[in-house]
Amino acid sequence: MGMFEEFVVKAKNAAGVVGEKAGYFVDVSKININIAEENNELKKKYQELGKLVYDSEKSGTSDAIKVENYIKQIDDINEKICKLKSEVASLKKKLVCCSCGNQNDSDSKYCCKCGKELAVKCEVISNSNSLENQEQGDTNNKIN
Repeated sequence: MGMFEEFVVKAKNAAGVVGEKAGYFVDVSKININIAEENNELKKKYQELGKLVYDSEKSGTSDAIKVENYIKQIDDINEKICKLKSEVASLKKKLVCCSCGNQNDSDSKYCCKCGKELAVKCEVISNSNSLENQEQGDTNNKIN
């Protein structure tokens, strides 16, 4: 094989590696954008809940059903954020502590932040499924 052919093969290999890295960064960026959107929605729900509680206290009435509804929505959003953060950690080959949310090396047995044992269930679904679930979740998330 001549010098030129060798150069072409190496260039193709390098382009493949660059393409894989670009895909990785795109995936992580998409998930981070979804996390930001969910955080904005979470902030909005907290504000709405605060206004509801304030108005209820001010008027002397209580609407426990609405409060419970907001609490459920907030819990659902927090769960989505946790799953998205776990997906990012999975792409980065990290384990997320179920207790404090810290990202740890994949071979860690204990969280380096809080010291809790890292459970296997903290590892997220495989990378191929994570984007499919994320895209399906995007359409479902707009219902709230």
